[in-house]
Amino acid sequence: MLARLGVYRKPHSRYNQNCHLEGHVMSTQFEILEAEVLKLVPADRALLAEHLIASLDEDNEIESAWAVEVERRVAEVESGAVAGTPFEEVIAQARAALK
Repeated sequence: MLARLGVYRKPHSRYNQNCHLEGHVMSTQFEILEAEVLKLVPADRALLAEHLIASLDEDNEIESAWAVEVERRVAEVESGAVAGTPFEEVIAQARAALK
């Protein structure tokens, strides 16, 4: 996954002893950590990856604000304070607006 993000690159054959991250040689500590993480079940690795990627996000305040907003909206729907619009109706309105 990190390779797809352009962050982690598998070592080339001439670098078979070390991994490289943005031009820096990875430490043995990294290699040990990576080996341990790869022992986790896929769901745990995915959760860990999500947390690590989130830790790179410089705008955690925005993420936190959206989480609060989502919780507020869910609470409004669950309490009956607001009613949702059926999917079919929303699609019909959108199609009508596009004509």
